[in-house]
Amino acid sequence: MRQAVEWDLIERVRCVIRLLPIPKPSAQFHDFESFERLVEAAGYLDRQALLLVLLGGEGGLRCGEMMALEWQDVDLEKRQVCVHRSEWKGHVTTTKGGRIRYVPLTARLTTTLKLHRHLQSTRVLVQADGTPLTQKIVQNHLRRAARRAGVRPGVH
Repeated sequence: MRQAVEWDLIERVRCVIRLLPIPKPSAQFHDFESFERLVEAAGYLDRQALLLVLLGGEGGLRCGEMMALEWQDVDLEKRQVCVHRSEWKGHVTTTKGGRIRYVPLTARLTTTLKLHRHLQSTRVLVQADGTPLTQKIVQNHLRRAARRAGVRPGVH
């Protein structure tokens, strides 16, 4: 309505419209036992699925942050990742919070990144032909791992 006033389509807003506050849902997490089953199942499937599970579970990266992660952001010597970009529908942007953050790497995540190292692309996670992963591919990897582990998929 305010936009219509601004565009001179109407003279003024004749009523007050207030939106009701909607509480944000709280994130759910796997317990340690479920997460270890998920890690084991992902490792059985393939190294990429394992890396996705570890980046999300141990590194705390969101899907878009994983997809946009580049090798230049990974410091295996310092055992940390610089997270400062995200991908959404093929467009690389800033992260959801808009800030750079440095994520420490666990020993297991560091080892998995070393084993995953490739020269196909500047991106860490790519398909076999070197093209970046899509959100759908990431979700399929995680869904398959969750099904194999017997845990609920989509738990954040």
